[in-house]
Amino acid sequence: VAWDPPATAADDGAGAANVEEEAADADWGGGEEQEEEEEDYEDDDWAAEAEAEGGVAAEAEAAEDGLEDDDLPDGWEAAVDPQSGKTYYANRRTGESTWDRPGDAAAADDAAEATAAAAAEAKAAAAAAAEEEAERRKKDQRSKDEATVAEAIQELEGLPATARKMLGDGLPHALPAPAAGAGEGAGDDIQPMQSTFTRLVAESFDNELSRLAASTEECNTTQREAEETMLRLESAVIDAMDAAKAREEEVVAKVAATQEAAETVKAEDAYHEQAEQASAAQLQAWQEARDARARAAAISAGPLRALAAGDDVEGGDRASAAASVLELVSDKVLCAAASSALAVAPADRKPFDTLAVGEVTKDIEEQISKLDSDIAEFEPQEAHLKAEVLGASALAFVAREALAAAERAAKEAKAAAQQAHLGVEVAKEEVKGQKRKISEVAIRLVLNEANGAKVRKGIAALERLTGAAPSAAAEEAAEEEEEEKEAAQEVVPAKADAETVHGSAKEAAASPAHRNPLGVATPVAAMAL
Repeated sequence: VAWDPPATAADDGAGAANVEEEAADADWGGGEEQEEEEEDYEDDDWAAEAEAEGGVAAEAEAAEDGLEDDDLPDGWEAAVDPQSGKTYYANRRTGESTWDRPGDAAAADDAAEATAAAAAEAKAAAAAAAEEEAERRKKDQRSKDEATVAEAIQELEGLPATARKMLGDGLPHALPAPAAGAGEGAGDDIQPMQSTFTRLVAESFDNELSRLAASTEECNTTQREAEETMLRLESAVIDAMDAAKAREEEVVAKVAATQEAAETVKAEDAYHEQAEQASAAQLQAWQEARDARARAAAISAGPLRALAAGDDVEGGDRASAAASVLELVSDKVLCAAASSALAVAPADRKPFDTLAVGEVTKDIEEQISKLDSDIAEFEPQEAHLKAEVLGASALAFVAREALAAAERAAKEAKAAAQQAHLGVEVAKEEVKGQKRKISEVAIRLVLNEANGAKVRKGIAALERLTGAAPSAAAEEAAEEEEEEKEAAQEVVPAKADAETVHGSAKEAAASPAHRNPLGVATPVAAMAL
């Protein structure tokens, strides 16, 4: 049979290109499935070229196999092209010829139609799943937004608890209902009361942000003033500590002075006592001489004069008067003679009696004169000795006065030191108070920032729920959320990440699966290192 064979290989390639265009127009599954079928087609084309390179013998053998196969559609017959040795197929009735087996083409068409139908079904299912997922996300976002607004309402410290409760309870009823899905009709219209309520919530949020801004400004001022005050108080603590140290040094000096004064008192008292003991016997002897002279002078001017003159004696007892006179006479013979002579009146005295009275008078006068001479001689020594004793006494007195003054000074210094230490403690407590104040202000600033972030998130959520345009607060909330995400991603240190990657790369390079027969790391493992 001599039918005309199909077009040449170049024409066949053009035909294949047309088939691909028609398949693309028919939407063969689209996406990745279409790419996979195109790759399969290219693989088939490559296999045909490889078979052609195998020689005419191989093609002839394949042709014989095809000729023996009688499973062809009605009207189709197989033949071999004498030039190329390839099998082609021809239809006597229609005059068509093709390199492709007619039965295979029909199966391919059926498979393509099945693939396209499956792709369309998968696409529709994916679209439905995407729509369902989008609806779920919308519901989740709405729930999150409602919770965020409710939480932000509870942070409105500028409102009383009753007002916050009222806003929180009324929020679910004031928010507009979500738009209905496809085929469910339009969403409910927003009622005026709902708009009023949501506007009230929004104004409350704005007022809270203003209040927090004012509070933050006030806290910053208070913190700055407290820090300046704390610096002054810390300086005052240092000054108080220096003053306390000086007072302690003064106490030490005063105590030392007191101890020195006590030693001086002890030494002066010992000297005074020694001086008194050393002068006591001499002063007593000198005093006895004065007493003897005074007694002698008194007897001479008294009893002796009266007895010698025959006058009446004091008390009328002449015998007692005579006895007192005779006590001064040291000569026993004269004393015996004078005893009888003094008892006789002057008119009745004999010459011997008169002589005896005269001798007694002379003896007593000589004693008085002798005592006067002695007294005149020791008076300067007595004055000096008395002055020395008096001086020692004065020195001891002065030392005791100095000791008392030193003890008073030490006591005052100790009191001043205690007061200085008390001043240090007071200054330290004031510093602690300022630190507590600064800490409280810092906590207040952190709370203000946290509350402000919650309120801004509440504003953004409320605007999403009501469909309002994003405000500056909402944009700031979005930036804050983005910063939080970035901060969360930077929790793991970069060094740890590098070490993990380096360790994994080493393990990959050591693994047999990543090494070639020569024992050298593959390019993939080398790049990881």
